[in-house]
Amino acid sequence: MTTSRSDSYDVVVIGAGLAGTTAGALLAQQGMRVLVADHRPYPGGVCHSFQREVFTFDVGPHLLSGCGDGWVVDQLLRRIGGREKVEFLPVDPLARGVSPITPLTSPPTEKGFWTYSPSTSPESAASSARCTGRCWPCTGRWMSCRTPSASGST
Repeated sequence: MTTSRSDSYDVVVIGAGLAGTTAGALLAQQGMRVLVADHRPYPGGVCHSFQREVFTFDVGPHLLSGCGDGWVVDQLLRRIGGREKVEFLPVDPLARGVSPITPLTSPPTEKGFWTYSPSTSPESAASSARCTGRCWPCTGRWMSCRTPSASGST
């Protein structure tokens, strides 16, 4: 990584993770002199991997939401000129839990927010419906951050 030294900056961003590098890029696009500093010798924050013997460990996020056309991650990548370098893959089911009592999958839709296996008791299914009824309104508010434009313009 190339480092640039200067006696003055308009903004110093502490942390070169996803948020810090995004903030730095957006501020630089506005003409500000920006320094993004991190205690590690490379950017990425928690989005990195490391090796132990013959094994590689990916310790970054395993799921990133808001990546579809027009959503917040898509918009940010378009603004900083990186969208064409990233391919997002759909995840379905969104999550899957397995226990001796209640297998659970979570498709990325409201109607299938929590779906129990056919062997699940009616009580568990009713509990799932109550949970969905409480959780989905919050998720819906977050999802309303999506703009109708897929062009990324704001």
